[in-house]
Amino acid sequence: DAGNAGSIYLWTGGSVAQTLIASATGTYSVTVTNTNGCTGTDTIDVTINASPTVNLGPDVTQCGGTVTLDAANAGSTYLWTGGSATQTLLVSATGLYAVIVTNANGCTGTDTIDVTINASPTVNLGPDVSQCGSVILDAANAGSTYLWTGSSAAQTLLVSATGIYSVTVTNTNGCTATDTVNVTIHALPTVNAGPNQTVCNGTAVTLSGTGNAISYTWDNSVIDGTPFTPAVGSVTYVVTGTSANGCLNTDTVVVAVYALLTIYAGATQTVCAGGSATLTASGASTYTWDNGVTNGILFTPLATTIYTVTGTDANGCTNTDNITVTVIPIPLANAGNDTTINFGTDALLAGIATGGSGSYTWSWSPVDYLTNPAISNPIANPSITTIYTLVVSDNGCISTDSVVISVNEECEVFVPSGFSPNGDGKNDILYVYGNCIKTMEIRIFNRWGNKVYESTDHSKGWDGKYHGKAADTDVFVYYLRAETVTGKKIDTKGNITLMK
Repeated sequence: DAGNAGSIYLWTGGSVAQTLIASATGTYSVTVTNTNGCTGTDTIDVTINASPTVNLGPDVTQCGGTVTLDAANAGSTYLWTGGSATQTLLVSATGLYAVIVTNANGCTGTDTIDVTINASPTVNLGPDVSQCGSVILDAANAGSTYLWTGSSAAQTLLVSATGIYSVTVTNTNGCTATDTVNVTIHALPTVNAGPNQTVCNGTAVTLSGTGNAISYTWDNSVIDGTPFTPAVGSVTYVVTGTSANGCLNTDTVVVAVYALLTIYAGATQTVCAGGSATLTASGASTYTWDNGVTNGILFTPLATTIYTVTGTDANGCTNTDNITVTVIPIPLANAGNDTTINFGTDALLAGIATGGSGSYTWSWSPVDYLTNPAISNPIANPSITTIYTLVVSDNGCISTDSVVISVNEECEVFVPSGFSPNGDGKNDILYVYGNCIKTMEIRIFNRWGNKVYESTDHSKGWDGKYHGKAADTDVFVYYLRAETVTGKKIDTKGNITLMK
């Protein structure tokens, strides 16, 4: 600078400005002429030292990790943002970083750089896997996009085969991370619980697992291959098979248990020997009896027997019941021997019975002419030949026998040959009678054929009254028709002399 000393300036190199910018080492002079035309000259040696060149490069953007910033040997001393005095600076955080470099001449240079450190996704597939059947590998939501071995782009990968599997995860900043896991897959054992079963209540069931497992374990306290009796209902049983590698697999079987039906064989029956019984059960669809009995069909039991019926329902379930059929022996009745008696005499009926329990009830018929038809030996006084039937009952079982009491009639009809209705109280009434007469009709005619008396009630007799002429003695003709108690007809006629 010429210091504003005059009006005109002339520098080395021809510059006429008051000031001169020197950018190179050298000797510089200036001549100044003032307003009086006077001049002055001065000379100066100028030395220009080079400043250090600092270039940290372009701004940096990277995923995770660190960035080494290098001042590239531009000087002797360095001063970084944050106070570091080394040539290089290790940067692990996003920020604007600057360095001042001072060289041996004391000249300085500065540069800045914008560093962006984006976080990389964290991927951890975990330790190597030894698994039964299959395993799900999960990239744990570490980023936005996924790429598995085999090109799957899902966050998780279902692995069912042994192998090495890796995943590359890329987040929204484009940063990636990769992890690898060694997977060993053991095959599940094959397990078969067997076919579903349907049984009736009380039936033992055996469940046995099959396949290539080394052991089988059941739920519901069932022991493999051991019979047990399930309750009524439908239950699903689960069997777990274990392989030599400790891998598990399961299968199920349904066991349905039907309730037993209720069979009723019927009420106890009592029949007499030789009698018939019918056994009819209820509660099932079909019935089978022992001892050759057919349900609902008459049969003749030979002795007291307990009969058992087995009923079967639509599910094939069975149950039993029994019934006792008591056979009571029939007593043997004996009415005695046939007997012949004379008319008007008695006969003793000698009934006896054998067999049975001995608690007999007696009944004779017909009851006519019997003293007591409810005893074993009543007295009979029949007027005609009669067949008496004896019925002996023992606990409801009866036996019959008959006896014939023949009556010897020797029937007589008596008609007097004369009578004298004179009022003396002797032989005043004409009576006609018979010792075995059931009905009688008597008609009396006088000698001229006039009917003077007719009656069917021979108990009253004829008092001798008539119409017509009569002598002291008169002869009348009578006609008699009688029927005996056995139906025998008697017709007769004769003469009766009426004596005055």
